[in-house]
Amino acid sequence: MLGYLIYMYVGRRIAVTGNGLDSLAVGMLTGSLLWLPIAGMSLGPIFSNQRIFWLVMLVALLSSVTPYAMDTVIMRRINASTFALLNSLLPATSFVVGLVILHQVPTIGELAGLVLITAAVGLVGMRPNAK
Repeated sequence: MLGYLIYMYVGRRIAVTGNGLDSLAVGMLTGSLLWLPIAGMSLGPIFSNQRIFWLVMLVALLSSVTPYAMDTVIMRRINASTFALLNSLLPATSFVVGLVILHQVPTIGELAGLVLITAAVGLVGMRPNAK
């Protein structure tokens, strides 16, 4: 929760004040370099097989670079409360995709979390000063 709060605050500031995509590139590179010594010992199979290497690059692009780049561009164009609302819908979207496409049945705890998030979004939307 705290990590998400920091992400929203810092991400919004970077997206609005500077060149968000350049900052994203620097952040991704920095994170990769900091993680490299820890992950370095298990990278052998990735670099020894060209097919695995390109699959790992594709997963990195689709799971990290693309969504964070989209977040950065969107954060610059919409207000923070709208962005937070859209992000709060991600668990419900994941639930539907997991259930329909992947045939994943959520646990009671996962369903409870989804209900709590949905209720929180609904309660915030019902505030008298909500737009």
